[in-house]
Amino acid sequence: MAELGAGSGSGYPGSLDTNSVLEVDSPATGKTKVRADVPNDLAAAIIAVQTELGVDPAGTKTDVKTYLQLDHQTSGRHFHLITKSSDYTTVSSDNWGMFRVDTSSGNVTITLLASASAGDGSIMIFTNTGDNTLTIDPSGSETLSGEATLLIAKDKASVIGCDGSNWHDLANNDAGGPSLGSNSIIRTNAKTIDENIVFAGTENGSTVGPVTVSDGYSVTITTGSTWTII
Repeated sequence: MAELGAGSGSGYPGSLDTNSVLEVDSPATGKTKVRADVPNDLAAAIIAVQTELGVDPAGTKTDVKTYLQLDHQTSGRHFHLITKSSDYTTVSSDNWGMFRVDTSSGNVTITLLASASAGDGSIMIFTNTGDNTLTIDPSGSETLSGEATLLIAKDKASVIGCDGSNWHDLANNDAGGPSLGSNSIIRTNAKTIDENIVFAGTENGSTVGPVTVSDGYSVTITTGSTWTII
């Protein structure tokens, strides 16, 4: 900690400066007597702040506050909740968004903004809270972990990250599927389908039967996909 005006410069950024000894007017009317140490220490404090922040700390944004709130919300939290129930295209302010997508009324497609616009390090989380399929669709010809789209089933979630060129499925709660035994030696699947499932035409799938599709639900196999029941 340094007292500005004491001639010891600035203690910032290691500690916050103080200014407990204020300047006073001199006896001469209209004159103010200032110690030379005061402007010198103030200058040192300014240089310390600039050095700590670095050159152009706002980056491409209008100010530092806007830059910081790309990763931190006004509440101080990293992630913020976003609810959707219909098709939507993400925007830059959705960075660090936790998307809770209700597909109860039908399939929903979330289109990601261009990765160059999102920027390296952008992260979003998507959860499907309905009975239908949630599709995550990268912008234009971009891919998501090398695939044209990502399908998220009922009650499943995925963490999506951007490297500035493409998007990637960083983590999900559907990896590997359910299993039994040590080292997941036996893979299992349910015997009843109680959600709407759509093959996009870019993937194949298999199920060990018998399997029953509950009333009111369906499995749609788009041209290009194959569903094998063993």
